[in-house]
Amino acid sequence: MSLLNAALRKKEKENQPSEASALFQETGKTPGKSKLRIYGMIVCILLGLGLAVLYMLESSAPEKLSPPVSMPPDSRAAKQNPEQADSAPGGAVIPREPEKTGVPVTDLPVFTFPGQPEQAGAPAVKQKIPPGTDSLVKRAAVKKAKKTIGIKPSGKQESLKSTKQESAGPFYEKAVYYHRQNRLKEAIAMYLQVLDKNPQNTDALFNLGSAYLKNQEFAMALPILKGLSERDPDNPQIMINHAIARMGMGEPGAAVSLLDAAQQVDGAPSFDIYFHKAAALSQLGRLDEAKTFYEKAWKIDPENGRLHFNMAVLYDKMELYGEAVQQYRSFLDRKGWLSDKEKKSVEDRVVFLTGFIERQKNMIQYGNRTTSTVDDAR
Repeated sequence: MSLLNAALRKKEKENQPSEASALFQETGKTPGKSKLRIYGMIVCILLGLGLAVLYMLESSAPEKLSPPVSMPPDSRAAKQNPEQADSAPGGAVIPREPEKTGVPVTDLPVFTFPGQPEQAGAPAVKQKIPPGTDSLVKRAAVKKAKKTIGIKPSGKQESLKSTKQESAGPFYEKAVYYHRQNRLKEAIAMYLQVLDKNPQNTDALFNLGSAYLKNQEFAMALPILKGLSERDPDNPQIMINHAIARMGMGEPGAAVSLLDAAQQVDGAPSFDIYFHKAAALSQLGRLDEAKTFYEKAWKIDPENGRLHFNMAVLYDKMELYGEAVQQYRSFLDRKGWLSDKEKKSVEDRVVFLTGFIERQKNMIQYGNRTTSTVDDAR
C-alpha cells in the first residue's frame, strides 16, 4: 500500500503546472483583448518615435540657411560724366552704385572746347607724366578747387580768347583723350595743366571732378563740385555729380536732396536721376523705395548693364536670391563689367548664391518628407 500511495503522489506532482509557467498564464482575460492591448502599445511606440524624430529635426536644422555673408556693393555713376559704383570703405571688389565720373550705364559726354568736338577722341601724342604726379595732383587740385568757390555765377560756357587760354588747348585735348581711355591719373594731370593756365575753365573743372569720382577719390571731387554748384546752381549734371560725391563721402541723405532738386530742372536726365537716387536710398537702407526707382530707370533703359548689376545687389540685400542671380546673369550677358576682377567677383557670387538656393530647396523638401512620414504614422 505504501508503494501504491507513493506512486500516486508522484503522479499528481507531475500533473500539476509549475509556478514559473503559471506566471505567464492569463487570468480572467480573453485572448482577443490581449492582442488589442499589444497592438495599442506598438502604435504608441511608433508615434512616440515619430514625434521624437520630428523634434530632433526641428531643433537641429534651422528654418533656413544663414544668408550669404559677403555681398557686392551696388554701383553709382558720375557725369563727365562717368558713372561709378558706391562701394563701402575698404569693401567689396564689386562697385556699389556708379560714381559720377563716368556713368557705366550711359557714359555722359566729356566736355570739349567749342569748335573741336571730335579732336578729343582722336589719338594724341602721349605726354610723359613725371614721377610723383599723384601727390602734386592732389595738392594742385585742392588749390584749384578753392579758387572755384569764389567764381562768379555764369550759366554760359565762355570760349578761350586769351593767349593763356589758347595755350591750354593741347593739354585739354590730351586730358579728354586720356579720360575717355580710362587713363585717369594722366587725365587728371592734364586737367590740372589746363587749370594752371586758366583756373576758371568750367569744362576742365567739371571733367576733373568727374575723373576724381571715377577714381573713387570723393574727397578730392567734392570741393570742386561744390564750387561748380555755386557757379551754376541749376545745372543738373553738376547736381548729379555732386550727389555722387556726397554718397561717396557717406552722405546719402544729402545726395537724395540734390537729386530731388535736379529732377525739378527742365531737361534733366531722368535715367541718371532715378539710377543714382535708387543708389542713395539703398545706402540709406530704404530698400523698397530704391527698388521703385530702379524699376523707373529700367523702363527708360532696360538693356543697361550697370542697372542690372545694381538691381542684383539690391535683391541680394533684400535676400531675394533668385531674383539676384537672374540680374547678375543679365549683367554678365551684357558684358557690363568694368574689369576682369569685377567679372570674376560677379561670377563667384552667382555660383555661391546658386548653391545656397539649392541647399535651401533640399532642406525644405527634406522637411516636407519628414512631416509627411509622421502624418502617415498617425
